Amino acid sequence: DNIMINSKNQVKVMDFGLAKLKGSLKLTKTSSTIGTLAYMSPEQIQAGEIDARSDIFSFGVVLYEMLSGRTPFRGEHEAAMVYSIVNEDPEPVEKFQPSLSPILVNLIQRALEKDPNDRYQSVNDMVIELRRLQKKSSRVMRTTAIGIPVTPTPPSTAESPAVPHPTEGLRASKKNLWIVLAVIGLLVVAGGVYWFLGRSQQTEIVSPLLATFAQLTDLSGIEVQPTISPDGNFIAYTKFAGSKSDIYLQRIGGGNPINLTKDSKELNFAPSFSPNGDLIVFRSQRDGGGIFIIGATGESVRRLTDFGFDPIWSPDGKEVLVATEGINDPYSRRTKSKLIVVNVQTGEKRTVFDGDAVQPSWSPHGFRIAYWGLPKGTGQRDIWTIPAKGGEPLAVTQDVYVDWNPIWSPDGKYLYFSSDRGGSPNIWRIRIDEESGKALGEPEPMTTPSRWSGYLAVSHDGHRVIYTAIDRRANIYKLGLDPAREAIVGSPTAVTQGTKEMRQFSVSPDGQWLAFTTAGAQQELFVMKSDGTGVRQLRDDIHKDRGPSWSPDGKRISFYSNRSGRYEIWSINIDGGGLEPLTKTTGEPVLGGLWFPDGKRFGANYGMNGAVIFDLSKPLENRRPELLPPVSGDTIVFFGRSISPNGKFIVGGRSKRDRTGLPGVILYSLERKTYETVTDSGGAIAWFGDGKRILFRKKRSLYVLDIKSKKFHEILTPPPDVDYGPYRLSADNRTLYFIMSTTEADIWMAT
Repeated sequence: DNIMINSKNQVKVMDFGLAKLKGSLKLTKTSSTIGTLAYMSPEQIQAGEIDARSDIFSFGVVLYEMLSGRTPFRGEHEAAMVYSIVNEDPEPVEKFQPSLSPILVNLIQRALEKDPNDRYQSVNDMVIELRRLQKKSSRVMRTTAIGIPVTPTPPSTAESPAVPHPTEGLRASKKNLWIVLAVIGLLVVAGGVYWFLGRSQQTEIVSPLLATFAQLTDLSGIEVQPTISPDGNFIAYTKFAGSKSDIYLQRIGGGNPINLTKDSKELNFAPSFSPNGDLIVFRSQRDGGGIFIIGATGESVRRLTDFGFDPIWSPDGKEVLVATEGINDPYSRRTKSKLIVVNVQTGEKRTVFDGDAVQPSWSPHGFRIAYWGLPKGTGQRDIWTIPAKGGEPLAVTQDVYVDWNPIWSPDGKYLYFSSDRGGSPNIWRIRIDEESGKALGEPEPMTTPSRWSGYLAVSHDGHRVIYTAIDRRANIYKLGLDPAREAIVGSPTAVTQGTKEMRQFSVSPDGQWLAFTTAGAQQELFVMKSDGTGVRQLRDDIHKDRGPSWSPDGKRISFYSNRSGRYEIWSINIDGGGLEPLTKTTGEPVLGGLWFPDGKRFGANYGMNGAVIFDLSKPLENRRPELLPPVSGDTIVFFGRSISPNGKFIVGGRSKRDRTGLPGVILYSLERKTYETVTDSGGAIAWFGDGKRILFRKKRSLYVLDIKSKKFHEILTPPPDVDYGPYRLSADNRTLYFIMSTTEADIWMAT
C-alpha cells in the first residue's frame, strides 16, 4: 500500500512508517505493534539488534508479494502474524509463479532467512545477484528481467489513469530492474530513519512492552502452569504425558528437569512456590483429590485439603487460597467456582467469595485478590479484584474479550493477564491501585512469538514473565462407518487443513454441508461443503457465535450468541441472511441447541437450571422456556445432548446445580416425563437413525450403546498424543465426523 509507481514510472515510498517528526500524533494504537507488522523481520519483532540485514528481510517480503500477490507470512490476527514471521517458512514463491528464474527464487529464499547471518550481508550482494539475473533474462525473448513471461497487452482507447497500477511497472526488463533496486534503496533509507528515530523517541509513542524471549522447556508433549522460585533461579511446572501428569522442577537455563511426583500414579498439576521458596503447593487427584504441599525438591508430601484447584500462597505464607473449579481452557467453563482460604497450620477454612471466581492471585502486600469469572447471564470472561478478607468485587476489565489468568506484579502496580483482545490469547498488563483495585489505565500488550500464551508467573524482581506457549491444531476429519456391523471403515480423512482451530460443528440433514465455528476472540459462524470446499462466513462482527445446529429442513442454522448482551439462541439462513432470535429470556444464559424432528420445537440448556424446551410456533415474546424436571431431588438436573429421531426421547447427562458434573448416560421420556440411567459412565453424543442405539464417549474412546439391552462396545480409540472430539454422525449414519486436535506446549520466558 505504501510503495507506489507514479506517472513517470518512479518508485515512491509514500509512508516511512515510524519515521515521524517529534511532536506528531500518536504513532500506534495501544493494541498494535510498532511498524507494519507483515514486513518486519524476526529480530525486529523480538526487539533484537537491527541493521541493514533487517531491511533485506523486509525487501524480501516486498519482492515475494510483488511476484505472488500475497505476503509470505500470514495470520488472522497480530499474534498469529508474529508467530508466522518468527517460526514458519513461507510457501515457495514458485508455487504462485512456476516460471520464475531459479536465481530469483534463491534470492528471495536467502533474503527471508530467519537468522540474519544466513541472509545477504549487504544490499550490494543482492544487486550483484540481480545484475546476473538481468543478463540471463535479457537473452530470453518476451521475458522480463525477473523471469516472468509477459503477455502482450492490446492497445486501449481508454484514458490511462494518472497513477498506473503497480504491475504496469513490470512490463519492461530494464525498467523492472530499476524498480527492484529503487525499492531496495528506499527501504534501506526508511529502515535507517526508523532505527534512529524509533530508538531516540521511545518515550513519545504508545507501544507494546518490549521484551526478549527464551524457550525454557523443549520436551515432547505438554508443559504448562509454570511457577517461579522467589530467587528467580528455578521454575516448577506441570508436565502431561498420556493420561498422567506430574510436577517438574527445573533450573532456568538448565536442561535436566526433576520429576517431583514420580511416585504418584494420579494427576498432579498447578504448582505454586511458597514465598520463602521452601515448599510447593499443588493440586493432586491422589486419594480422592485435593490440595497437597511438598518440599521444593520433592520431599515430605502432605495433604492440605480434600478440595480446591489452582492454589496460591498468601504473601506471608500462612494461608493458601484456592478456587473450587480448575481451568483447562478459558473458553470452556462448566461449574460455578468459589474462593476459599485455608490456614496452612490449622486447616481452618473461610470463604472469601461465593460468586464465580477462578485462577485467583493474591496481591503482594495482601490487600486484594484478583481472579476472573463470568458475570451472570453474559458469558463474558472478565477480571475482577476483591478485598482479601471478602467484600464487594470491583471489575478490572468489562468487555467482550476473554480476559483470564491475572497475576500481580511484585510491586502491586500492575496486573498481568492473558487475553484474546489482540486476536488470540497473549500477554497483557494493566496499571492498577493495589489497595482499592481501581484500574489506572488501559491494557498494554506484550506480544509474544507464540500463537497462544497463558498460564503466567512473574518473577520477584518484576523483570521476567514466565508463560506457557501452546500450539494447538484442530481440524475436522471424517471416517467411514458401517452402521450394521457397528464398525469403523477406512482411515481418517481431513476435511479441513490449516491453523484455524475448529471448535464446534454440525452436519446438514442431507450430509452435503457442515456448519462450524472457530476458537479465538472473534468466534464466527461458517458453512462449507462436506469435502471442505466452498467455505463461506455467515457473520462478521464482535459477537461470539457458538454451537451451530441445522434445522430439520436444512434451510437454517441455529446457534447461541451474546449478540443481545446475553447468550440466547439465534437462527440464520445458510446464505447469511434472515438473522433472528429464537429465544428471549431472563436469568441464566441459554446455551446449546437441539431441533426437534418436526421443526416446531427447540431444546436447549438454561444455564445451570438444566434442559428446557421452546415452542417455536408461539410469538417470540411468549416463547417461555419449559423446564424439564430434576433427575433427583432438586439438586441434580438434566442436560440434553441429542433428540431421538421420533422426537420422543432426549439423551444427555446430569449435573449438580453447583455445576459439578456427574458421569453417565441419561434417557428422558417426553411422554412419561421420566428418566432412565442407561450407563453410569461416559457421556452421550448422538442417536443412530434407527432410534435404538446411540454413540457415547467414555474417557478417550468411542462406543456404540444399545438403549434397550444397555450393552455397548468400543469402535474407536484415538492414537496417543492426539485427541478426537466432538463427534457428529451424518444422517445416513455412514460417516463419522470429528475434530482431531494435537497440542504442543512449552514454557517460555519474556525478559
